[in-house]
Amino acid sequence: MQRFTKTILAPLLIILVSALVGYLVLNGFDDRYIINNKKDLDKVTKLAMKGNIEAQYSLGNFYTNYNDQINQDEAFKWYKMAAEQDHIEAQKQMAYIYEQKWHYEYNKSEPNRDYLFQARDWMKKVSDEGDVDALAWLGQLYLDEFKNNEYGLKLIYQAAMKNDSWSQFKIGRYFSDDKSIYPHYSDVVDFPMSAEWYLKAATHEDCTSNDILDFCTTAFMDLARYYNKGLGVRQNLEQAKEWAGKACDHGEQNGCNLFTKINKN
Repeated sequence: MQRFTKTILAPLLIILVSALVGYLVLNGFDDRYIINNKKDLDKVTKLAMKGNIEAQYSLGNFYTNYNDQINQDEAFKWYKMAAEQDHIEAQKQMAYIYEQKWHYEYNKSEPNRDYLFQARDWMKKVSDEGDVDALAWLGQLYLDEFKNNEYGLKLIYQAAMKNDSWSQFKIGRYFSDDKSIYPHYSDVVDFPMSAEWYLKAATHEDCTSNDILDFCTTAFMDLARYYNKGLGVRQNLEQAKEWAGKACDHGEQNGCNLFTKINKN
């Protein structure tokens, strides 16, 4: 019986260990690509030169982030190698790099728009795979740089439907009556649409945890205003006070003022 147990358990143990190693590698815990010293750097560089895309991506990160080793040309080279082999995170980095190059060019008399197109094209490779962050980022690029509201909003809507809180907020803001920040987005004001998406964002875990994201307070405040005045929703002072209180709790003085005003009535 003991021999039988060992015979069964040994293969099972090997399978479990192999599965664990595979999981760790797939989720970015493979220490073969961690660079802490020159020995690590030499090892990862050798792997990268042999075409290992994770090593190439790791070198891109290394030359981007390590203060005494920052070398944007080297980072670009390694990111590009990995991106051309369909490494998703490297493709994102290529988009970010070209967007940054575009912003440097933006105020020139004849800016190089190729940087903008390169940013778009690299991120599109990722968004075509349904990546939520890529959809949201590319949608924002179309809104801000290409001034294509219809297509930009379409991409952001796709991300919002995948439960991306920032995209949900973005749709709420797009259809709100506050055009002060993004005056070129739309002349359309649709309070019911705005309220619907603000609610999705405001009740998302990103806006209900202790460490909420920056945009959450704006969603709280606009919802308070909508419920207070009956804009796109049935007027409900209790709801208005609740949302105003949330905005106030996160440093929005207008939320504090509205909460106090409703409380006095």
